[in-house]
Amino acid sequence: MGLRYTNVFGPREPIEGRMSSVISQWLWRSARGKAIEIYDGTHDSGRDFIEVHRIARVILRRLKDTGKDSARGVFNLGSGVTVTFGELITWCSAFAGIDVEVHTIPFTIAEQYQHWTSVNMDALGQYYPDLIVANHESLKAYAQECWRSHREST
Repeated sequence: MGLRYTNVFGPREPIEGRMSSVISQWLWRSARGKAIEIYDGTHDSGRDFIEVHRIARVILRRLKDTGKDSARGVFNLGSGVTVTFGELITWCSAFAGIDVEVHTIPFTIAEQYQHWTSVNMDALGQYYPDLIVANHESLKAYAQECWRSHREST
């Protein structure tokens, strides 16, 4: 089985600068009282973020599932839920208890920028329906856990 992940995040995730997913960068920055940077005009852009534990659960289940009817092929693995950048900024502010500082930066890569990601989880959901269920509230709760983890590691 092959898996194509979307924007993975989790607590204690090392921040790898611009290579980290936007949710990881913003949670880390807002937990440390630093400004968030967003491309001009992308507040309504969004990403399908997935919690690292959800990926681990799918992989572990597949490793245990060795029958002839087990999942085979290449599957998308995301949460199936898209969170806009504006919504993510609102989350960071709520976690911090204050409006986080936001810096708008010039949008110089508009031609190659992907404004929206949303994964259709139907194919993988046929095999693991109990593992792929997510919604905005569950993602927000997990993001808050990550924010607290970043805050505590300062």
